[in-house]
Amino acid sequence: MDLHWYLRALEEVLIRVLFSNFSLKASRIQGLTGVWVENIGSDWDTGFEMGDVSGLALNVCTDLSPFNRIVPCGIRDRGVGSIKGLLEPSLRSCLS
Repeated sequence: MDLHWYLRALEEVLIRVLFSNFSLKASRIQGLTGVWVENIGSDWDTGFEMGDVSGLALNVCTDLSPFNRIVPCGIRDRGVGSIKGLLEPSLRSCLS
């Protein structure tokens, strides 16, 4: 067991929590660290970032506007999301 094993274990916990609590289908993308949720009608582009150095961020109701000025984990072609932003509008009230 090493750091990469630990990160994969954390990713697995997030994948299971997102599905069991919010019915969000998350997965990994080969070659990228993190947990990714497919937005309806688009590619895999929303992630909950995990980096070998930077740690983990699970955004629930986070203001994501600061991410417009940075490139999280150096991944330029993917976005950062929040649970609230991924839920159907009728379910968002549970996080308010």
